[in-house]
Amino acid sequence: MSRAEGYLWLGGDRAVVAWDIATKAQVHSMPGFGINFLTVEGHTWIGGEGGIRVVALETFECIQTIEIPRALVLCMEYVSDLRQVWVGGTGGILYIYNVDTGEVASQLTSETRRNLTCMAYHADTRSLWVGSEDRTIYVWNVDEPAIQARLTDDSMLMLNALVAVGNDIWSCSRDSAVRVWDAAGRSKKTRIEDFHTDGVATIMHIYSENLGWRGYTGSLDRSVGMWALPG
Repeated sequence: MSRAEGYLWLGGDRAVVAWDIATKAQVHSMPGFGINFLTVEGHTWIGGEGGIRVVALETFECIQTIEIPRALVLCMEYVSDLRQVWVGGTGGILYIYNVDTGEVASQLTSETRRNLTCMAYHADTRSLWVGSEDRTIYVWNVDEPAIQARLTDDSMLMLNALVAVGNDIWSCSRDSAVRVWDAAGRSKKTRIEDFHTDGVATIMHIYSENLGWRGYTGSLDRSVGMWALPG
């Protein structure tokens, strides 16, 4: 699920659907498998089995199909200042795509052969944080792609989601804890264990004029957490 310029995108094994948030009405549906969504300059990149579809938000037209044979795209992140989309999925392989051409600029092999499940870009530290099924967060330098740090924690399981919030990176995994990491120091700041009782599946941050920045976590225990965020 992804929110993009007034639309909510939902994916599944048979179709991808866009809903208008204001009217709560379905406005578009396209066949095919979609599991991961990324908004890039008026387009939605839809990752699935075998590659990526790039859809224009104004017309819902699929303007490009990027094939990645034998791959399942599980995560994508936009490195805006370099005009790159980083893509991860099966087998621990990272792909870097040029936004203007849609062509692959680099293909990187990470240290793990397990699936890459989530990403978050932290612009101030020039780093891309990549979560894996192997219970590790890999911190990559985006300017000269290389792993800068490997982060683990007691009881942390497969990573489900990462999000950059100010000077921090928030993470959630198959265990019930929410972790906050220092982006510059590459170290854990805190672990919140007293809210959810089962795996934390997703995390997002949303700004409201009334509430300011708030973080939302969704858990397999059917609870939703709302967190006050700095800034």
